[in-house]
Amino acid sequence: MAIDGAYEAKVKAPIGSTKMKLVLATSGEALTGTVASKKGETEIRNGVANGNEFTFDFDMSAPMGKTEVAVKGTVEGDEIKGFVTTPLGTVSMSGVRV
Repeated sequence: MAIDGAYEAKVKAPIGSTKMKLVLATSGEALTGTVASKKGETEIRNGVANGNEFTFDFDMSAPMGKTEVAVKGTVEGDEIKGFVTTPLGTVSMSGVRV
């Protein structure tokens, strides 16, 4: 499927940007994979793929403890883009397949 692959992405937040690596794989509408950043690597949860669109959740370590993060986006060619939502708000994400 068009979504499968590894991506280097940047999340743009008001306090600066964060790099992360996504590894995504589909089986029908099920989406699995990992998210890695300077804070470590974690498995994605609740992943759903529909054509070139996807959604998933993951847990991130934060100063106030574990935080749930929701990701919604699209893949077009080798470009990935979308939005990352945390309890602090929603920010944009973009990157490329590697």
